[in-house]
Amino acid sequence: MEEEGFPAANASFSGSFGLLNPFGVPKPGYRLMQLLAGMGPTRLPVHFSAAASADTCTDTVGALAGRNATHVLVVLYNQAERTAPIRGCSVRLDLQRVGAKLEGKVTLWRIDEAHANPKARWEEIGAPQWPTAAENAEVMEASIMVPADVELSSLAGAGI
Repeated sequence: MEEEGFPAANASFSGSFGLLNPFGVPKPGYRLMQLLAGMGPTRLPVHFSAAASADTCTDTVGALAGRNATHVLVVLYNQAERTAPIRGCSVRLDLQRVGAKLEGKVTLWRIDEAHANPKARWEEIGAPQWPTAAENAEVMEASIMVPADVELSSLAGAGI
């Protein structure tokens, strides 16, 4: 693969190669790599089922889990091929089978349309060809994953 240098036109979120845009803003794939880096050395089996009309979820939903010395990380994802639609899915995850003792609160990290989505913020400010430092700071802020402590029971029935 070859990179062709700095683009003549702003290709900040064109879907092209790279985990950072030309202005140093982490794309969602970069944030996913951050999560995976904390997964730990021990992979755990994941058992889940996904349901939706026309069985589309079996093609787009997946999961993986790992354990380190302090926590278990379960990653659920719903991703389609480029230009293919992603539909909302209901997922049932058996957390007891991943060997985690779960009760009370868990930390939820999200990368979706409303979370860790710098492209949406870039478009909201007018998709500037060459963002100012202030505009780039806004887009950078929108790329950050914000953890949310949630009651485990509140996740029942939540879709991805």
